[in-house]
Amino acid sequence: MSSPGGGFFGVERIEWFNGSLFDGAEVIPLEKAEIEVIRTVARLDWAEIEPAIFGTLFERGLDPDRRTQLGAHYTDRESIVRLVEPVLMAPLRREFEQMKTELEALLARGHRRTVSSPAPRQSWSGCGR
Repeated sequence: MSSPGGGFFGVERIEWFNGSLFDGAEVIPLEKAEIEVIRTVARLDWAEIEPAIFGTLFERGLDPDRRTQLGAHYTDRESIVRLVEPVLMAPLRREFEQMKTELEALLARGHRRTVSSPAPRQSWSGCGR
C-alpha cells in the first residue's frame, strides 16, 4: 500500500515512495535454463555499462499507460546530482564541518574523551570532502 507520505518496498517502509510500482509481490516463473542465464550474467563485470541503458530498459518494460499513471521514468545521474547536491549533500557537508570545528574547540579547551565519547578511528583529514 502506498500513501502520499511514503510506501513499502517489501516489508521496508520508504518515505516519499508513493508510485506503487512495487506493490505487487508476484514472482515470475522461470525455467532452469532461464535461471542459469541469470546466474551467468550476474557474474559479469557490469562496471563499464552506462546506467542510462538500464533506465531505458526499465521504462520500455513498463506498460506505457501504467508508466504515465505512475509517473515512472528513468532520471539520469546528472539530473539527480543537480537536485541532491544542493538539497542534501551541501547542507550535510556544512553540518559536518561545523561539528568538526565545535569538536576541535572542545578538545582545545581541554575537554577529554570519555567512555561515552571514544577516540575517532581515523583522522579528521580522512573524513568528508
